[in-house]
Amino acid sequence: MPALSYADVVKDLKASTGTINVMQDSKEIFKSERVYYGLHGSTRFIIGYEGQYRQVALCAPKDLEDGLHTVVYPEDFAQLPDSLKWTVDVNGVNREIEKGTLTVTFGLEGESAEGSYHVTLKGSREEVGGNFKMSNPW
Repeated sequence: MPALSYADVVKDLKASTGTINVMQDSKEIFKSERVYYGLHGSTRFIIGYEGQYRQVALCAPKDLEDGLHTVVYPEDFAQLPDSLKWTVDVNGVNREIEKGTLTVTFGLEGESAEGSYHVTLKGSREEVGGNFKMSNPW
């Protein structure tokens, strides 16, 4: 059976009104106004997706309630298959994340979500971060 990819996950998700970006050294290097959200298995996905290859792919556990949460990657995601690890677009190349945090606030009954993330790229000490805001997620 072929590995599940983010393109496969996006097919099951819904488009949201919102944005997600990538910042490096205080400069925006990627921004998507196509944000997909939803549940896949026991995970909530937040994916900024531009074309087949450019993306920001983050996630949070399904069972988080409304309010502010901080998620630590990869510790909180031991169940994710390798093909669904966090990735972020850096200058046109999707880079895998070694470690990072996602701080997210879910609005009343999941009607909105916004937050930020900060990550270290795998294979380097390079750090990037960004913000996202969505209405009507999951």
